[in-house]
Amino acid sequence: ETGAHFVHPYNDPYVIAGQGTMALEILEEAPDVDAILVPIGGGGMTSGICLAAQTRDSPPAILACEPEGADDAYRSREAGELLPQAGPQTMADGLLTSLGSNTWPFVRDVVDEVV
Repeated sequence: ETGAHFVHPYNDPYVIAGQGTMALEILEEAPDVDAILVPIGGGGMTSGICLAAQTRDSPPAILACEPEGADDAYRSREAGELLPQAGPQTMADGLLTSLGSNTWPFVRDVVDEVV
């Protein structure tokens, strides 16, 4: 109706790439950093940071952090398959969403640990 194009807030490849600029800044300021801790909800920020960090010869460990009451990333990793968020219980409203089809592969294959 308006000609607008929907851009998903975290499961869009361009959004993921844009989120990676945070890791580029971290790595520029602290090139020898051992680990980057990232809050994870839908996984866009985590995926972008993974993407950018992998450009390094020795990339830092990526630790995705989520509350126990909204732990779909942890449960998905344990199950080896993408599981939806089920009845999240947290005041961290940015972490209430489920991982996406574009973000799950980063969480599954690149994130070192979900805590």
